[in-house]
Amino acid sequence: MVENQHSTEKVGEEWEGRKADHGLPPKLSSLRRALYLKAKQEPTFRFYALYDRIYRKDTLAAAWERVKKNKGSAGVDGIGIAAICAEAGGEAKFLEEIENEVKEHRYRPARVKRVYIPKPDGRERPLGIPTVRDRVVQMAVLLILEPIFEAEFLDCSYGFRPGKSALKLIRLWLRTPVEERREGNGGKPTVSRPTQGTPQGGVISPLLANLYLHCFDKLFHCRTGRIGSVRDAHTSVDQTHKENRNDGAGKEN
Repeated sequence: MVENQHSTEKVGEEWEGRKADHGLPPKLSSLRRALYLKAKQEPTFRFYALYDRIYRKDTLAAAWERVKKNKGSAGVDGIGIAAICAEAGGEAKFLEEIENEVKEHRYRPARVKRVYIPKPDGRERPLGIPTVRDRVVQMAVLLILEPIFEAEFLDCSYGFRPGKSALKLIRLWLRTPVEERREGNGGKPTVSRPTQGTPQGGVISPLLANLYLHCFDKLFHCRTGRIGSVRDAHTSVDQTHKENRNDGAGKEN
């Protein structure tokens, strides 16, 4: 009993040390902590009743505040954050509509707006911009799922970390069409449906990338037995191999 309590306290301190709950309502923060503790202490436990947590009023309100703080431009519908606040009923009406759509399983994501931003070498990087509404729903899902997956991700992962289920929403986002407007097409948008990956720019994209790369992390460690690799969202570096090379640098044969 004492050992289990000590373990709970240690895991709780580990979660709080991540400082991922800054500014969240106390009730939501307690839920996230409880999810992390459960996932960390019982790795084989399966979470089946999470969908209703996503459309809780405090979850959606916290998601909206984070999306609003991140600012960002409008998606394909042209509706930005300022426009939502200026509408009759404002934020309260906006969040109530989202709550009802998700609760009644009527929510469907809009197309993702594809834009291109310049890179230092002169090339362009594609960026996918979901609508503000979709960003709020994605953030709500992230707030609920993040603690569960954070408990499982390996320490070497640094990529952007801090049925009727949440996974259904993720499947919808992975299949969402991408809309882009480029010169040479008369200003008409072209629409494509992605066959792999998730657009950069979505709130949920970093979590989905880490979910995919987590399998790589586990496979790498199981096959090599090494614990010195470090990965972000784009690159994996074998620290053990790197250190061995550095140790050998400058030595004469």
